[in-house]
Amino acid sequence: MKRGAERGPYAKTADVRRKIVEACMETFAATGFQATTMAEVARRAGISHNGLLHHFPTKEDLLLAVIERRDSQIAATLAGAGAPDAEADPREILASSIRATAPEKWSVADLELDAVLSGEAAVAEHPAHAAIAERYEGIRHFYARLLGQLSDQGQLRTDGGDPDALATMFLALAEGLRQQWLFDKDGVDVAASMDLFFDLIVADEQS
Repeated sequence: MKRGAERGPYAKTADVRRKIVEACMETFAATGFQATTMAEVARRAGISHNGLLHHFPTKEDLLLAVIERRDSQIAATLAGAGAPDAEADPREILASSIRATAPEKWSVADLELDAVLSGEAAVAEHPAHAAIAERYEGIRHFYARLLGQLSDQGQLRTDGGDPDALATMFLALAEGLRQQWLFDKDGVDVAASMDLFFDLIVADEQS
C-alpha cells in the first residue's frame, strides 16, 4: 500500500502531462505551431497557465513532446506490421504496413497534425525541422530494408531498382495520398492507390 501511495504523485504527473500533450496536439492540428498560444493549450487542457509552465516551460518543449508522442505512435504501427529481418517475409510486412498506415487507422486530428507540422517544419529554421526530418529518415529506412530484401530475393519488378529511391517514392506516395484524403475523404481511396503501387513494383508470388 505504501509503495502504491509513493507512486501516486508520479502517476498524477504523468496523467497531467499526457492531458497537456493531447490538448496541444489538438491545438497544433487546428492552428499550427506558430499560431498556437500557451494560454490556449492551458485552456484546452483544463489547467492554469502556471500549471502548464510547470510541466512545459516553453512552446518548443510542448512541440518536442507532441512530436515524440506521434513518433512513438508511428513506430508502434510499423512495429506491428513486423520487423525487417532474415526470417520475416518482406512481402507480407510491406503489405501489412500499407494496411496499418491507412488513414482510416488514424484519427483525422492525428493526420491533420502531421500535415500541419510537416508543412510548417519544412522551413529549416523551424524548431521541429530536424525532428520531422529524422522521422522521415527512419520511415524511409524501414521501407528501404524491406524493398532491399525483396530485391535480393528477385521479387521486385523494377530489376536493379534502388531500394532507397523506391522507399522515398513509397513514402512520398503515402504522405501525398493521406493529405489528399484530408481534402476528399470520399473521393480518394488511399488503400487502392497504395495496393496498385505495391502491385507495380512487387512481382507476383509465383514469379
